[in-house]
Amino acid sequence: MFRCFLLILIFTPCFLQAQLVITLKDASNGDPVEGAQVSFFSGKTTQAVAISDEKGRVSAKVELPITASISHLGFTDKQIIINSSAQIVQLSPTALSLDEIVVTGQYIPQSAKNSVYKVRTISADRIEKQGANTL
Repeated sequence: MFRCFLLILIFTPCFLQAQLVITLKDASNGDPVEGAQVSFFSGKTTQAVAISDEKGRVSAKVELPITASISHLGFTDKQIIINSSAQIVQLSPTALSLDEIVVTGQYIPQSAKNSVYKVRTISADRIEKQGANTL
């Protein structure tokens, strides 16, 4: 019986999965970042992919330590190594680096050049002059 237990103990992986919670915040104002994609990598293998909620939180069950790759339109992509089960990550805005955004009725990212739909260009000045619409 003891030999069997010893064999199980030797061949059991040493990695334990932990419930990881990351909170994503805008570095410029501290607001939560909703809709960011977070991919968790161990070596070259993807362990999990998650999207941040309205409070900027992402949770996944992964083996620690793990590398997280964070991306969101309008923010600088970030890659970090995570060693603890709770972490706050600041994302830096990069609104000036956007060349174009194509908005379609479908969830298919594409460039204006490759779109089969009518494409209309609106300058940033026109958007700034119009201001934000509020209810």
